[in-house]
Amino acid sequence: MYWLKELPGKIFSAILTAIIIIGVIYFGLEYMPDLFASKTEITDLVAEHQLEAIGEFATYQYTYTGVKEKTDTRYLFDSVAIPGTTNSQKYAYNGVIKVGYKVEDMGIHVDNVRKEIYVTLPEAVVLSNTLEQDTSVYEETNNIFNPIKGDAVAQFADEIKAEELEKAKAENLFGLAEEHAKELITNLLAAFEGYTVVFW
Repeated sequence: MYWLKELPGKIFSAILTAIIIIGVIYFGLEYMPDLFASKTEITDLVAEHQLEAIGEFATYQYTYTGVKEKTDTRYLFDSVAIPGTTNSQKYAYNGVIKVGYKVEDMGIHVDNVRKEIYVTLPEAVVLSNTLEQDTSVYEETNNIFNPIKGDAVAQFADEIKAEELEKAKAENLFGLAEEHAKELITNLLAAFEGYTVVFW
């Protein structure tokens, strides 16, 4: 019969088709993941979101300790001290200055061609400068003829914090904060595999 003569050819054709289909499936499964992976991209918004969780972060902490004393005496004609009018203040203190950044002030741009994440850091800012109440001691000797004002303690504390901040700046406070910020940001953005963080 005619269809019997055609049977070997049809069987061969079916086997060949099956081999081709199996081959396509095999190579597709083998290489398609790589094709999709190579097209994975991130956006500026995604990179920003990675950092937004921390919002505001301190990248360097400076601790200080010291003793500050001051006296105040009434004078006659601005040159003659009036006896018995001297008061004094003494502050033995410990404090902490925290410096860092606000993520909202940073600039972030992603280059998916170069696989680079560009980060622009603003100027570091003082997030806090506090005297630790538990370990600091304030003493005063008042004088009825020259009483210490009610806000004198707060003013004295502000003077101490301002002086210690200047000392910290002289010891490269903001430079160290920037170095640590770069390390922290680089580690956070390492979640994006294959990308390099560039600061500019």
